[in-house]
Amino acid sequence: MRRQHSLAGPSDTPCQAWKFALHILWESGFRISEVLEFSWDDDQKIHPMWDDRQSSHNTVIVPPSQKNGRLQEIPMLPGLKEILLNVPENDRQGYVVNLELKRKRNEQLSIGCISRTIAQIGKEANVVVTKENESTGIRAKYASAHDLRRGCAARLMNSGVSAETLKVIMRHADFATTEKHYGAIRSAQAAGDELQEKLKSKTKKSALVGG
Repeated sequence: MRRQHSLAGPSDTPCQAWKFALHILWESGFRISEVLEFSWDDDQKIHPMWDDRQSSHNTVIVPPSQKNGRLQEIPMLPGLKEILLNVPENDRQGYVVNLELKRKRNEQLSIGCISRTIAQIGKEANVVVTKENESTGIRAKYASAHDLRRGCAARLMNSGVSAETLKVIMRHADFATTEKHYGAIRSAQAAGDELQEKLKSKTKKSALVGG
């Protein structure tokens, strides 16, 4: 099926289309399969829900056809909202992201091809997520599409978002998945906050006694 163009229109270069796709992945926490199903105007696909009321938040609707098999409405992250609003209104139709084969303009790249391309981009940009360790035989690992998703989650955690809210945004089927992937980081952050607070308090008391 032909995918209507949005930002990646006929006048845009493949480089611009890839840059746009990477920004969407980074700011949304989407999986590759989800970003390819992200539509401006098809309510059977993942799509934005705009609300002009000041008391309400813009959201993203995820239909039951996606991974966890149920209808979800999640908060639209600020970074994603900014990207979408920067797209001219006339271009807000069809699929949000369009990554097409060079020789077949109407054929969408496969999930596997996109995943490999993003991994290659990460390698050429030297974005290392796991350093090489010769003693253990661990090879260097470069940023992949899933690392963009993890990065989104890490930024949310570092900003103080609760694990419960993180579960909603990342669309995990149960809390155990959130805890498995991000619990250790959350525990380390909480421990660091406690240490900083306690040591800060102790330092102030020592300064008073010394004075």
